[in-house]
Amino acid sequence: MVASHQAPYGYSLVRLKRAQEPATPRCSSRCYTAAVVFSRDTSLEAERLLVQLLRRKSLGEKLAMIDGAFATGRMLALSGIRWRHPGADPATIEREFYRLMLGEELGDRVLAAKRARAAE
Repeated sequence: MVASHQAPYGYSLVRLKRAQEPATPRCSSRCYTAAVVFSRDTSLEAERLLVQLLRRKSLGEKLAMIDGAFATGRMLALSGIRWRHPGADPATIEREFYRLMLGEELGDRVLAAKRARAAE
C-alpha cells in the first residue's frame, strides 16, 4: 500500500508498508509502518538514526523535550507580541498571547475565566 501526502513545512508522508518485524502482541500481522521524510535536506540515514535515538529515550526524556519545545514556542510568541506592540503593558501582552494562540473570541473568554479565578 502506498500513500503520498504533502504536509506543511516540507514534511511528507512517503509510504505505508507492511512491517518487516515479526508479529508481537502489540503488532499483529496487519501492522503497517510509515516511512516519513522529516526534512528535505537531511539524508535518510541521518533520519533513521534520529528515529532510533528518539525511540531509546524514556517517557520522561520525551516529555522534557516537549516541555522545552513548548517553552521555546511560548517565548518566541511573546517576543513577537512585544515587538509588534512596543511599550505594551503586561496585561495587553497576555491578552494578545491568548488571542494569538486561541483566536480572538476564545482567547478573550479563556483570559476572562483565568482572571476571574485569580480574583476569587
